[in-house]
Amino acid sequence: MASNVFGSSLTRFGRSASARLWTAPSRCASSAVPDNTEQWLLTAKDYTDADTLKRRMAVRETHLARARTAKANGSLVLGGAVLDEQGGKMVGSMMVFKMNRADLDKFLKDEVYITGKVWESYEIKPFRAANLSSL
Repeated sequence: MASNVFGSSLTRFGRSASARLWTAPSRCASSAVPDNTEQWLLTAKDYTDADTLKRRMAVRETHLARARTAKANGSLVLGGAVLDEQGGKMVGSMMVFKMNRADLDKFLKDEVYITGKVWESYEIKPFRAANLSSL
């Protein structure tokens, strides 16, 4: 396990990543996205080698196409690149999902930033967006 800019431990790939991720009991029986569906915050840290940006750009369109589809069906709330302190270099990603954990795990099995060795590590935590419309 490694420490990171997100303030907690990360799961490294190649060492049974899925077994190290915390899993909450699923409260949804189907793949549908009802209003009470679990929400998850994914934070990912990129590899730091010289070819990371090249690998990211090689699979970026596939990653974004999958994200657009997930956004359209309601399972992705938002996502984006985490930038370095200077604000220019992509050093990771964050995504907020709205689906049960089993479906999220299935989605991540085909995530090209994982299979394409862009993300060195990632963390998933339960998340709840604030309802700001009622304030």
